[in-house]
Amino acid sequence: MSLFSYEGKKVVLTGGTTGVGAAAVEHLAQAGCTDLTVLDIKEPTGPASRYIPTDMSDPASIDEAIAAIGGGVDVLFNNAGVAGVHATDFVIRVNYLGVRRLTEGLLPGMPRGGAIVNTASIAGQGWPENLAKILELIGFADWDDALGWLNDNDELASADVYGFSKQIAQVW
Repeated sequence: MSLFSYEGKKVVLTGGTTGVGAAAVEHLAQAGCTDLTVLDIKEPTGPASRYIPTDMSDPASIDEAIAAIGGGVDVLFNNAGVAGVHATDFVIRVNYLGVRRLTEGLLPGMPRGGAIVNTASIAGQGWPENLAKILELIGFADWDDALGWLNDNDELASADVYGFSKQIAQVW
């Protein structure tokens, strides 16, 4: 078996309909993955074995997806993301809070040796200058508390919410 084979692996991929995610669906199929669940707001056209409509900005939708997936996920690819043209809280919910909620929901059921991959961006490379504030935000495990913190610190995200969301994701 190749080190890069996904044969016999249960894989979950967020954002598998377009761009990098759509390419990942194709690549995983070529690498032998026959148990691929895609979470997205739109159904993928690639060779996924299962699609669960999921809004990564909505905690209830994420919780429903976690319940539907169950345990035993070998690999989680957190790929879904939105651009900074959207409202600040929406970008943070999709690019960080949704990723965290999904990961923390699936992690207890992942087998030893499982892997989690978070797609980030070079836009997040400025995290060292905001590290103290990012650590404050990451300290809030509750979704609503984190959004409250964001409202109280909106100057951090107002200039470049996409970059800030990726800074958070990189540090987390």
